[in-house]
Order: sequence, then structure tokens, then C-alpha cells
Amino acid sequence: MTDAIVARAVRKSYSDGETELQILKDVNLHVKQGEQLAILGRSGSGKSTLLHILAGLDDLDAGEVQVAGQSMNEANSSRRAKIRSEFMGFVYQFHHLLPEFTALENVAMPLWIRGGSDRKTAEERAVNLLESVGLLDRLKHLPHKLSGGEKQRVAVARALVVEPAVVLGDELTGNLDAFNAEGVLELLESLRERVQTAFVVVTHDPAVASRMERTLWLDEGVLRNNAA
Repeated sequence: MTDAIVARAVRKSYSDGETELQILKDVNLHVKQGEQLAILGRSGSGKSTLLHILAGLDDLDAGEVQVAGQSMNEANSSRRAKIRSEFMGFVYQFHHLLPEFTALENVAMPLWIRGGSDRKTAEERAVNLLESVGLLDRLKHLPHKLSGGEKQRVAVARALVVEPAVVLGDELTGNLDAFNAEGVLELLESLRERVQTAFVVVTHDPAVASRMERTLWLDEGVLRNNAA
């Protein structure tokens, strides 16, 4: 079975004037198909930097990243974009739904952009996913007509529509109240047995991390199995 995502000896630093700030020192990561993983770390620990490198949105200084067996670090920008469109989904703290499109259209959008699916097939897939996240009665609603929790559920459905190997989530409940955050976490738990997509969620919240199958701690630029 191909790992959903693999990182080996990843390093990343940034220059701050004459000072070089090393963010990631030696990151190693293996995420299996269908696994739900939390990466826990304080603000400024490099969680978002790691997520961007896994997605091929930022270059690494050393090491390698593979998504569904595809090399990210050896790919050019157009190849990285293709890997993302075929094998990755994204859910962030702010849902980033397109305000002029309905929930159905927002979920179908990645399939329309990627191509290879006719409009009817894409919309049928979107309807099925919106039903699976409990929003069958919200298909024609624009984002401003949805609650915060409903918007994030649409974002999860959109991330899953291309049947990706992995979904990356960055503080995906950070913009929600306790009630809606609990609803999104319950949704992820319900998906665990139904989809083969892996979830990698970065968070500073131990309560969110505790709901995932496995937790790693990002501390001093290294992923650890236990809190420092």
C-alpha cells in the first residue's frame, strides 16, 4: 500500500537580515492511507511552514516529500500543481468558499477546474458529499446563508471531491465556536471508516489533536512522538 504522504529529513530556514532562522531541522513523517494525524505545536513552531512544504507550496532546503508516491521536491511548479489537483485536498481555518457560488458549486469546483469530469458527474459527486456531511438541504445556499460550521463542512466536502490521497488541514476549527468546532470534529470521526483519504491536521489545540488517531509534536524544528 502506498503511503499517502512521506517526508524524509526535511529542512527549511529563512533569512532575517543577517540571521538565518532554522524552522524545520530534520522532519520525518509517514502517513498511511486513511490515517488521521494531528501535528501539534505552539504558535510560530513551523506548523504552517511544514504544511506548505508538504503541499509543494514552499520549497524545502533539503530532504524529500512524496505524495501518493509522487515526488514533490523534484517537480517543477506545473507538476506540483497537477499533483495537488489529483492527490490533495485542503481545509483551512477560514473556509475560503467562493461567495458568488452555491455550496454545490463550491464543492464541484475542483472537479471542474481539474477537468476530466462532465458537469453532471461533478455535480452528482458534490451532492453525494454534501449529503455525507449533513448538508443535503443546503445545496443551493450561498456561503453568506450558511453558519460557520456549515461553511467548514462544505470546505471538507470540497477537499474530498477529487478523492485525494490526503487532506491537509490548518487550524481547521480555529475560527469556529465550541459547538461548531465539535460538529466538524465529529464529522472527521465519522469519515474515518468511510473514506481512504488521510487527514493531516496542524493545530495548537490539544483538544483537537486528541480527536485524531495519532498525534506528533513539532518542537524545535523536529517532529516527536511525545511532548517535549
